[in-house]
Amino acid sequence: MEIRRLSFADHKRFAAFLPRSFAPLPFHKSRSVQKRGMLQAFYLGEVWGAYTGRHLCGAFHFSRSLLDGEWRGLLWEQGSRNAWDKLFLFAVRSLFLPAVVLPEAVAEYLKIAGTQPAAAKKRRLPLAYRTGLVLGGGGVHGAYQIGVCQALAELRISFSLAAGTSVGALNGLLLSRLDANQMEAVWLAFCLEAGKLAEMPLERTIASYLSKAPRAGGRFPLYFNAVRLPKFKEETFVLDELAPPEQRQALLGSAAFAPFMKAVKTPNGRLVDGGYRDNLPVGLAVAGGARELIVIDVQGSGHTKKSALAVMKKYPHLYLRSPWPLGAMLRLDVSVIKNNIRLGYLETMKALGFFYGKWYTFEKKDFFKECAALAQAFCTAHPQYAFESVWPRWPRFLEAAAKAARIAPGKVYTLQQLTDQLQQADPKIYDQKSRDFFGGRR
Repeated sequence: MEIRRLSFADHKRFAAFLPRSFAPLPFHKSRSVQKRGMLQAFYLGEVWGAYTGRHLCGAFHFSRSLLDGEWRGLLWEQGSRNAWDKLFLFAVRSLFLPAVVLPEAVAEYLKIAGTQPAAAKKRRLPLAYRTGLVLGGGGVHGAYQIGVCQALAELRISFSLAAGTSVGALNGLLLSRLDANQMEAVWLAFCLEAGKLAEMPLERTIASYLSKAPRAGGRFPLYFNAVRLPKFKEETFVLDELAPPEQRQALLGSAAFAPFMKAVKTPNGRLVDGGYRDNLPVGLAVAGGARELIVIDVQGSGHTKKSALAVMKKYPHLYLRSPWPLGAMLRLDVSVIKNNIRLGYLETMKALGFFYGKWYTFEKKDFFKECAALAQAFCTAHPQYAFESVWPRWPRFLEAAAKAARIAPGKVYTLQQLTDQLQQADPKIYDQKSRDFFGGRR
């Protein structure tokens, strides 16, 4: 089971789901009211879908804020084999909410213990987590992880342990000593000192931060891996269980991306990049006792075990992988690193419900109202197109056209702003994509 936020790209799938769904809990007076409320919530970007594979079997309505989220609705597929009542806490934990507010009638129906009085006829359920942060390998792409950590810090989402490979292991070390903004400064300093990953002063940097005491909130177990030569066998480490010289050798070995970087000599053989055997160490986090997972996949060239994603889906999780290419893995470039940090931040905020969009990032406020107005203006100027066909697909059309015009994704747009920028950048692409998407038929 996987919980994912529904976007405008899911409009057709969600519309097909509504007629075959039912309302198992007393959020509203009637099923029709519940369905209308869920449709409005979909337009506000407040609906998360429960998926088995690609099949949508349920929809949760959560209105979230920084401090908690309110559960406002549930629809479930008739005849589904998945038990909706057992997935409530799975869904809430997948959003990493510190607490959830729900109607008294629902709390009593589900017999939820540990709730506290909230507003009138509502109860508040505080939640405790043991979250594992999984940091994949990927060279310079690791800057994306810094943006994710900046968003998590802003939303006050903490974690109890970290598991990393290669650059993910190095970022795990930095995260235990620095806050996310300080980590960004360290990465940018690397760019000024070295032009390629192989030239980064890794050994000196690792030794420097190992000698520092963990920051407040930075005392968490760090699990990481490397590959032992000549047998090419994966070896796992826990940073605090190693002696200082071994810590430095193991971390440097985990990030030794051979043949571009030299293997690290140790008394027991040589170590190279752990990504050659497990580039996304979900299993390490689970073995360390994680009950929830935040997995950051930075498109590394190493080997990702098929079992890693299967294991991940058994736990409440947030999986982050940018749809955009993150640039060359071995070349340090200030503009690319800044862009990847920004993408990591924005895509985390989108995944957790604070912005909207897939390829680009949009303000949630009045999103679908603005969408309808722009679609209506387009149909007035181009009467061959039908409004009913245009407006549900307007955001997808706009993103596809903006992507074709190579408009930068690293900022927050309104639909109007991106439409204006697209028309200024390349009117031909705007016209061509509109014909591709809408077909010119009523």
